[in-house]
This record gives sequence, C-alpha cells and structure tokens, in this order.
Amino acid sequence: RTIRHPREYAVFIGRGIRLFLDDESVVEGLIASSDGKVVRVMNADGDHAISIEQIRKGKLDYSQEGR
Repeated sequence: RTIRHPREYAVFIGRGIRLFLDDESVVEGLIASSDGKVVRVMNADGDHAISIEQIRKGKLDYSQEGR
C-alpha cells in the first residue's frame, strides 16, 4: 500500500515501511513515530529521522514486521 498523505505515517506507527528518498536511497524498517514533518524509522542500523520533504514515495512493507 502506498502512503498517499503525510498524516498517514502516524496512522501506521509500528508497521513496516519502505521509504524511497529524493537522493535515490531507500530506508526500510518500522515506523517509530511521525509528527507530520519528520518520520522516525527503526531498523537494524538504528533510529533514522527523515524529513517528510525528503520522501519521494512511501510504501507499507509487511516483510519488515517479522511475519
């Protein structure tokens, strides 16, 4: 499922996410928090704070949830 609006990140806290950023990098992990301006993603590399403005596309990724 593609995230269509920045406020949706807060709705899906605790869910797996794959973020495609403007610099062509990809961040995967669980959504730890979102305040509408920054999304915090937790993964094996640690906690990443990513500005909403840097996100080109966000997709829920159930494989990150350990199912």
